[in-house]
Amino acid sequence: MSALLLLAQLVATILHIALVLALAPLLAGVVATWRARLLGRVGPPIWQPYANLRRQLSKIILVPETATAAYHIWPLLALSAFITVATLVPGFCTGMVTAGLSDFITVIGLLALARAAILMAALETGFGFSGAAAAREILFSLFAEATMLVIVLSFVQIAHSPSLDGISVALRAQPLGISVSLGFALAATLAVALTETGRIPVDNPSGHLELSMVHEALHLEYSGGLL
Repeated sequence: MSALLLLAQLVATILHIALVLALAPLLAGVVATWRARLLGRVGPPIWQPYANLRRQLSKIILVPETATAAYHIWPLLALSAFITVATLVPGFCTGMVTAGLSDFITVIGLLALARAAILMAALETGFGFSGAAAAREILFSLFAEATMLVIVLSFVQIAHSPSLDGISVALRAQPLGISVSLGFALAATLAVALTETGRIPVDNPSGHLELSMVHEALHLEYSGGLL
């Protein structure tokens, strides 16, 4: 019985990771399409991010002359941290193989590691535009990461569990009703989401002005598969 349970957990974990990696570009495509529709434009198809990924992976990687030997490491480090977080956060099911490792400190630490790798990539070539964007990103992260930590701590207090898997199980099992604390947590989560995804009023993902360009300027010196 334990062997079958372990096999089911392993299959669920692999399926979870596959769905996260496969559907992440689709989510970006849906956001871009609906944003264009709300602005009165046709917009790109929802599968456009898949075509963009394929095109970028087929391009040649151009390395600036001022880059160091760590130029190729930062994007891979950020990607590894994000994929690790995806394996720890429960999606369509709980009780995965990685459930015991999904404590909130580990998840927030991995997200901070990914952010640090992206900032180091922005500072890699010494380009002033990317450096200014990195400074602004650090300022935003001071508020976003602290807010996220408080949000998760409130869930830990409610569920009496330090792991995200345990929080999901506890919140699903007990009726919450109308909760003021969860309402404030939802509002704070939406504010953090606007910051992390580089949306208005924090950033303008479709703009190319120096004063309003933060996330897009962090990887101006990268191309091809590294981009």
